[in-house]
Amino acid sequence: PLACVVLGLADLGLAPGDRLLVVGGGPIGLLAVAAARAAGAEVTLAGRGALRLGRAVSLGAVAVHESTDPDSIPAA
Repeated sequence: PLACVVLGLADLGLAPGDRLLVVGGGPIGLLAVAAARAAGAEVTLAGRGALRLGRAVSLGAVAVHESTDPDSIPAA
């Protein structure tokens, strides 16, 4: 799973200061948060469950949104 995340971020050409939305707070989503933060990106995660959202914050996500609550996700 980590290799998939690293390859995916490399394919994006993610650079420091880029903004990234990760959809899903499962193991791969949380790995994506950690790897993107390590690359210097500003990461937001949309997912379910307070525990996983909290883990995303502890891994460096600047914002998290509960995906089952439409009022939690700001309009673009």
